[in-house]
Amino acid sequence: MTPVALSLALTISLLTAVAATLTYDDVAEASCYLRTYGFLENEENHQQSSSLDNAITLNEALSLFQKYYSLPGNGVLIVETIRVMRRPRCGVADIHAYSPLTRKWTRTHLMWNFRLANRDTLRTIQSAFALWSKQSSLTFSRDPLQPDILISYQSGAHAYENSGDSCPPPRVPFTGPRSVVAHAFFPTGAPNQVTEVHVNETEPWHITLARPPSDKLYLLQKR
Repeated sequence: MTPVALSLALTISLLTAVAATLTYDDVAEASCYLRTYGFLENEENHQQSSSLDNAITLNEALSLFQKYYSLPGNGVLIVETIRVMRRPRCGVADIHAYSPLTRKWTRTHLMWNFRLANRDTLRTIQSAFALWSKQSSLTFSRDPLQPDILISYQSGAHAYENSGDSCPPPRVPFTGPRSVVAHAFFPTGAPNQVTEVHVNETEPWHITLARPPSDKLYLLQKR
């Protein structure tokens, strides 16, 4: 089989399982998702690659994604895969170019604040930090003036609360409800650094500690 024929066969294989319901737009959407969340290298790194190489790379990236989320597919784009990709999720990449374990705070007692949060929200966030503390060596207290972790509601393309600088890529802008629900930034270890957590304000959040209804996202548990 010639390289061109093999490339075509591989591309078609990505659609074979559900050709009646998935389109080339779905393949493009999946490719963009895989790049955004670290499963596939950016396009500029593959400008000189052949269509055969790109088809193989996409197949491998899909396989990695499916293994990461315990999905069937074996590198073939199927309905269940695209459905998982369209779920509301955190905006931080699943696969990192560096080890997150090398990015940490220089102390174990940390201060936090949620900008402009009401009493119910503060109570829920305090419970979330208590859960984190039970599973780690970290302890937390609220400090509205000098937090180590600053949480805020944001929408669309937005900026850091602490500095006013634009929130950089690869963080995904909040495009509306049922998309990216939040994203955060790893600490750098720099003195006086404020680590920010941005929460999509357009999502239908359930704030209180009571059991949430099925059409709401639970702020305490979402990560």
